[in-house]
Amino acid sequence: TEGWDVLIAGRDKAKADAAAARLRKDTGGRLRGVELDVTSDASVATAAQKLRDGAIKLDALVNNAGIFGRGQLEDTIETNFFGAVWVIQAVLPTMREQGAGHIINVSSTAGGAGFALVGGYSASKFALEGLTECLALEAAAFGVSVTIVEPTAADSFVTAVRVARPWLSIITSFRRVSRPNHTSPTSAKKRHNGRGAPSTISGASSTRHELHWFLSRSR
Repeated sequence: TEGWDVLIAGRDKAKADAAAARLRKDTGGRLRGVELDVTSDASVATAAQKLRDGAIKLDALVNNAGIFGRGQLEDTIETNFFGAVWVIQAVLPTMREQGAGHIINVSSTAGGAGFALVGGYSASKFALEGLTECLALEAAAFGVSVTIVEPTAADSFVTAVRVARPWLSIITSFRRVSRPNHTSPTSAKKRHNGRGAPSTISGASSTRHELHWFLSRSR
């Protein structure tokens, strides 16, 4: 958070404020919470308008909202895919006017390969990756960079509740996905170099970015 003014968005404003306060204490950064429900295009539009009214420069957008679970296909697609679409649609015109910006979509290794029991989640991430690859080519002409972050599974509250432990270990063992069409937005012919990405998004303020960043836990 060094040098950045960070807005943490969430459906529950109180929880967003609490997260911001906790991170301010831990990092000393400038953070605050805002109310935003990615499943409501009206909520997204309202939040974006407040940012414009406040003359806040949008340097970067991180689409990290998501749900994970079985039996919730419509909700999963709406949150993980359409939620990102609506937020991008809301902020991209501002970034185009600025001639700069960086959109970071958080996907998953499940967006590059399917796993048993997580079909809806994987489908939402495949869709997000396809959208992001196209957007990277389209937005580059306006000075806007686009990146997909592809973490492997994490032993978190979500996976503890939704995924049986044997499946978590299988998903976690899938370290990295590399497909032949993974390209940099600055060159359609440039292939990913095959090296793992850094564990932090430290390059968010640079002018050139790899399209795909693969994150995995060290062993």
